[in-house]
Amino acid sequence: MSILRTKDALISHNRKVHDSLAVSYDVAHTEIVNPTEQARISSVMNQAVSAIRSSTGGELVFLDFGAGTGNLTQHMLTYQAQVIASDISLASLLEIKRRNPATPKLRLLELNGVDLALIEDQSVDLLATYSVLHHVPDYLAIVTEFCRVVKPGGVIYIDHECSPNVWIGADPDYQRYRKDLNQANRRTLRQSFVRKGANIFSAAAWRRLLNRVLFGLNDEGDIHVTADDHIEWTEVERVLSSSCDLVLRSDYLVCRELARDAPIHAKFAAKCADMRSVIYRKQLPAIGIHQV
Repeated sequence: MSILRTKDALISHNRKVHDSLAVSYDVAHTEIVNPTEQARISSVMNQAVSAIRSSTGGELVFLDFGAGTGNLTQHMLTYQAQVIASDISLASLLEIKRRNPATPKLRLLELNGVDLALIEDQSVDLLATYSVLHHVPDYLAIVTEFCRVVKPGGVIYIDHECSPNVWIGADPDYQRYRKDLNQANRRTLRQSFVRKGANIFSAAAWRRLLNRVLFGLNDEGDIHVTADDHIEWTEVERVLSSSCDLVLRSDYLVCRELARDAPIHAKFAAKCADMRSVIYRKQLPAIGIHQV
């Protein structure tokens, strides 16, 4: 790995990028903030919460790892639980606080991008993460940390990472989906010209270009998003399976339309997929049988 792409450099870049994007993140990510995807998340979150079998002496504790501006956090706050929103971006955490100014069950936690050292062993009933692993340099080490901090009977829910078929070959249905989507969203020539012209005078645009060309740093801090370097689901699930049992694995087509009816997504949702979500439950300790 180049010295410019060391673990510390990648974490620092992710922190800076998401600090700068915190206020505008939701507007730029219609694939997350749209009615269809939010309804899907709500459904899967219900399944994850229903799968919890951990024994607690009080309220459940939910941890949103890589919370960003609060996508999963907002869903978690609808349950009777203490919610920890965690992220390396302080600006993102402050955006969550701004949106939830008087929420006593919400705690904010700034992460180091390496581990969950501030979270005690077996202290969390539900750990959920959405579109985060591909930002983490050593994502398998983080998954190992997930297993450490979740209670026996607790649940790990990982969502919105590219499904394996994205990397193994061209799916004609998926290609047609992307074509239809691009045609629906394409800018006019005038809009493209104005946008590109504005970038000539934008310091931020030049900074993004230099980071990308000279240092290989993605505009949004993505790391594992290429055919040669992507999230290996077999390895993620191997780590999870060492102490957890599979509850749900689902490959799905993420919706990228703001319209509630989402006609293009509705046309292709049953034909192809580009994302995966999994729910695992940590194994309960075996109850010993004493022979007489």
